Amino acid sequence: MRLTLVLFFIALFISCAGRQAMGQMRGPGQVEPDIVGNCFIYHLRTLDEYVPAGTNFKRDVCGSTKGWSPATHAYVFLFPAINSLYNAEKAFCGDYGCASAGKDMRLVLVGDPLPNAYIASETTRDVTLVVTTTLVDFVQRNSHALMNDLLEDPQLAPQGFDAWVASLRALGGKSCSLPVKWNTTSLSPKIGEQTVLRLAGATYQFLFAHELAHLRTNRTCGYQNNPALSSEKNSQGVELACDKIAFETLARSDLVMPVFTVATFMGWQHYLTLRRPQLMANYPGGPLKFKESFPALGFKERSQALIGAWERACSGGRTTPMCQMKDELSKTASRIINSAPPSECVP
Repeated sequence: MRLTLVLFFIALFISCAGRQAMGQMRGPGQVEPDIVGNCFIYHLRTLDEYVPAGTNFKRDVCGSTKGWSPATHAYVFLFPAINSLYNAEKAFCGDYGCASAGKDMRLVLVGDPLPNAYIASETTRDVTLVVTTTLVDFVQRNSHALMNDLLEDPQLAPQGFDAWVASLRALGGKSCSLPVKWNTTSLSPKIGEQTVLRLAGATYQFLFAHELAHLRTNRTCGYQNNPALSSEKNSQGVELACDKIAFETLARSDLVMPVFTVATFMGWQHYLTLRRPQLMANYPGGPLKFKESFPALGFKERSQALIGAWERACSGGRTTPMCQMKDELSKTASRIINSAPPSECVP
């Protein structure tokens, strides 16, 4: 039953995400990267000239030699990411490219060992959205792993999401030098590579809608800073507010499937929990900046809020695919949210 419902959603998602870009906006097969250091910079709008990457951006974002090279991830990233960004834009303001309003819209894939996506800059001439190669792994590997679990095939269980989280727990308390390994090494004959990419697109749509919410609300998403709270709590308040806007915007077009986003969020949470001592030490700006960027490792709270929004959106008898799958898949999401975290590694 779960497989039938998920594949039904995929069929609808394919019909939406497979459309070609229009007007000034380029499709996935129409872009070539500007290679700057460890960055692949994709200009999504056709313009006569483009703003060069600034010195600080080259140094702070593209200057690191850590993490997977973007060249290893570009193929699996471009198709779902660009189409998902356009779908999120259309849900927000009615058309592809509308969020950047004629500016140079730059989608940047950067090699970085930390999973992250963020608006790096917004000026009168450009908008720059950065995604790290490690986040690409989290989105696409966790979508694949969760689908393996949903197939309920015992042979695929070692390549499922539950098995991967168990492998993180096994690394807890051990040396941070031990590598985190992905367990999705093959595809089931029941699903193909394009299906996995489109499943990942459901999560990219939410992540990009979240960033567009930041972009369209002066970064705060309407959250009022509370001086009685810590900076981490206030940062988390902003993230929850942007998640709310992102969900409500995508839900109006039935372009959200929270269970896959929850898998990415909780994989993110468990990974940061495991690697926190090492990541904090190496993060630009040090431990305080890390805590500000990842407040209280708040992906569990964000996941819980996302499932609550899903429940409320479907409470009135709505019959869209998102709601037809809610009772079954929200149980899976809740189980993922309540999965035991790993302990920290030892530097």
